[in-house]
Amino acid sequence: MAANEVTVSIGDGIEATAFLRLPATATGLVLFAHGSGSSRHSPRNGYVADALAEGNIASLLLDPLTPQEEALDLRTAQMTAPCELTIVPGATHLFEEPGALAEVARLARAWFRRYLE
Repeated sequence: MAANEVTVSIGDGIEATAFLRLPATATGLVLFAHGSGSSRHSPRNGYVADALAEGNIASLLLDPLTPQEEALDLRTAQMTAPCELTIVPGATHLFEEPGALAEVARLARAWFRRYLE
């Protein structure tokens, strides 16, 4: 499916360019928010977005970094947050065990506070 180039307002007068694939009978939307090193132009991401469209799932491939931020990050890694993996003991993929979801939420909140402030 062909992607339509769209402009998305991301606040404070800042706009980002994105690729939208919108099947006529879409039942949902998957947002691809790319960081440094990938983009809406990635053939892999386009392949996945096309496969989603074949299943009547829309996709929006968005580059949240401005071109200036991307250039800065490629030189300094200033816009890149570290990846962290934390194992919640005894938790399964749905975090249905007592306390597991609360622990995941606590860990996520701590990560965002650490890297967004």
